[in-house]
Amino acid sequence: MGEYKNVLVAFCACVAVWAGYEVFLKPRFETSSEVLVQKESQKSEVKSSNTCFISEAQSLKSEHVVLSNHVVEAKIRLQGAVLDSLSLVGYKENTLGSDPVQILHPYGTRHGYWVRIGWEPQDQNVSMPVEDTLWNVSKTSSDQEVILEWSNSEDVQFEQKFSLDSKYMLKVVQTIKNRSSRPFFVRCSGEIFRQGPIENVDHWLSYEGPIAVCDRILSNMSYSDLQKSPREFKKGNWAGISDKYWLVALVGDPISRTSQGSAQKNSKEMYSISLKREFVSIFPGKSYTQVQNIFLGPKEVKILDNYEKSHKIQRFDLAVDFGWFYFITKPVFYLLSFFKECFGSFAAAILLLTVCVRGLFFPLAVKSARSMAAMQRLQPKLLALKEKFKDDKMALNHGIMELYRAQKINPFSSIWPMLLQCPLFFALYKVLFVSIEMRHAPFWGWIQDLSAPDPTSVLTLFGIVPVELPAALTIGVWPLLMGVTMILQQRTSSAQNVTLDKSQQWILSYGLPALFVYMMAQFPVGMIIYWTWNNTLTIIQQYLIRYFNLVGNHV
Repeated sequence: MGEYKNVLVAFCACVAVWAGYEVFLKPRFETSSEVLVQKESQKSEVKSSNTCFISEAQSLKSEHVVLSNHVVEAKIRLQGAVLDSLSLVGYKENTLGSDPVQILHPYGTRHGYWVRIGWEPQDQNVSMPVEDTLWNVSKTSSDQEVILEWSNSEDVQFEQKFSLDSKYMLKVVQTIKNRSSRPFFVRCSGEIFRQGPIENVDHWLSYEGPIAVCDRILSNMSYSDLQKSPREFKKGNWAGISDKYWLVALVGDPISRTSQGSAQKNSKEMYSISLKREFVSIFPGKSYTQVQNIFLGPKEVKILDNYEKSHKIQRFDLAVDFGWFYFITKPVFYLLSFFKECFGSFAAAILLLTVCVRGLFFPLAVKSARSMAAMQRLQPKLLALKEKFKDDKMALNHGIMELYRAQKINPFSSIWPMLLQCPLFFALYKVLFVSIEMRHAPFWGWIQDLSAPDPTSVLTLFGIVPVELPAALTIGVWPLLMGVTMILQQRTSSAQNVTLDKSQQWILSYGLPALFVYMMAQFPVGMIIYWTWNNTLTIIQQYLIRYFNLVGNHV
């Protein structure tokens, strides 16, 4: 009894320390970090007088030209021909019908994020359009197309034709007409810029940050790595910056052999990634045209797959972080999408897919149960051996192995079936976390967004008590239901093992479920529902195995 109390006290102390940190210490650390960032930003305004970007005031006040279709509204700043505003009409910031999601933001705003397509001269004496160049609108044939022009002092004409397709691809046709008296060498370049600090990107389940595919090989370049040193790559087919649900990517020419990615972190934490083509020579009286595509939109697998085929983009679906088990995760996603199309509900698709997975592995579950039953039958003999050789571990191990050999039992036979299921269950878990289809998808009852935490709070009696609790103390109904199913599942399995003492059984039956409830309370509720439903099916599965005596004479 004393040991039981010690375990209970230790567990409660751990939870109290964790909750105390989340409530009291963590906000102070975050506040001090924000103050430090503000101070560094103030210092940078003094030190960075030679920045290559236009001022924040110019960026926000400059005239823009608008391109739009039924899913995207893009704004191009005439000063610099910079794409610095993009809204996704079909996606809202929240479930209350708010403003559309805005991916790109002008330089100088809190989340500055923009794209610039231009040229890079080999000879620095050539006058080229730069960040503060004011472009002229030559022609706008429709809401989805605009042509910008600019000429330098040597009468070299630069032209950029922006064309938006019916979805999320922006095509930029760059043309140079050399009307001067001398040749020059130039290459086309595309760059994506982002101002830091970047928030909420360090999650082990999903990568967010600069990304590129070179010769069909994926390269992730995290913000933390780029702070230490720049990265360069060649033969890049596409490169961009990936968020959890959104992607901004430069799509290069498959024939091009020269591409490089770079990042810089100055006092304002500016990150960039680029694709640059080969240098070409343009002689007097000649012209040169190059096409650059920019993807700006959601990471919907179907859309990425279609662009991969139509634009010959290498492994464009890798923008979605399917993880190491890609060969399992993507088929699982397709099956989940099929169920969603059949039933019209992502929530119903999750439940049905979990049932299918459990049904697929039911024979393995029966085999595992038989092995566990055979091991259970040996428990009295194992206890006798432990008592007999309690002071001689070598003799005890030898006696146990001889007992297994005599009874023709493999102690690992109950584990292998469960290990075989792990990749598939993890793949399903991964799909639910990274899939944009789960964003703002409703469930029955009070759940309106499967990608957000459960909005209810048991400690406030579901809103009756007018108290706003910190996130660390907010535990909803679905996390509690998950905990209940874990308790039922653990009690069923731990009760079969007579070698566990009371404190160990209490930890398995109550301690671990309570810890999981607290840790996962702020996870997306769609994942909590999946976990709860999976636990429920496991309990039903164990009941069916016992009811129909599928274990047979192994008991």
